[in-house]
Amino acid sequence: MLQPILKTSRLTLRPVGISDQQMVFEGFSNPEVTKYFDITYSTFEDTSKQMEWYKSSFENKTGYAWVICDDENSFMGIFSIHRIDKQNKRCETGYWLFPEFWNNGYAKECLQAILNFASSQ
Repeated sequence: MLQPILKTSRLTLRPVGISDQQMVFEGFSNPEVTKYFDITYSTFEDTSKQMEWYKSSFENKTGYAWVICDDENSFMGIFSIHRIDKQNKRCETGYWLFPEFWNNGYAKECLQAILNFASSQ
């Protein structure tokens, strides 16, 4: 099974791929983005751990991660669900956006799309 692409009225949520590592590094090394995170990366190479986590979560059916893009296909951030527990119908969510995309309702829009997806699984 391939990870689905999700759409909202303003956004496309596509699976995270290895070609996204540079943008993931820029996000996880940005102090504004990671202010409340317990994960940060100081080098591009270290970000490979995060990329592997995204990949293994999907392969092990314990999570999904999507790149959030606008109509111009700008990389805005990442939204994920992980620790999926189908038996108890539960999961955890996490996301980050680059600061220039804050305060536009994007997180709420993404969360609704992802919860609709998760509830159909």
